[in-house]
Amino acid sequence: MQSSRLEQLEQGLRNALQLVERDETGAQGEIATSHPAARAAEECELMLPEPLTLASLAEAIRHKIDTVHVLLDRARAHEALPPEAQLAADEGYLTATDGVPVDGPRH
Repeated sequence: MQSSRLEQLEQGLRNALQLVERDETGAQGEIATSHPAARAAEECELMLPEPLTLASLAEAIRHKIDTVHVLLDRARAHEALPPEAQLAADEGYLTATDGVPVDGPRH
């Protein structure tokens, strides 16, 4: 996934988290999937937790943000590669162990 798409996803998740944090409905216990924060989270490809409460939704959103950060770091590193290396990585030819014998270095 491209870093620009991941950045959009992160921003959407942060917006959903703000909706949870600013919730003024006083919802205690489960909330409906039609809740604005739940809808915003679903739009960001978040699988809603069960039971769906404001606390569980906030936790799931934070976890997804953490995951997006990892993916974003990887995407940026990939995009920083020369075009040939990007193509090879996309095709699975490059690995972290390229140039190192399978059994490790030989002396």
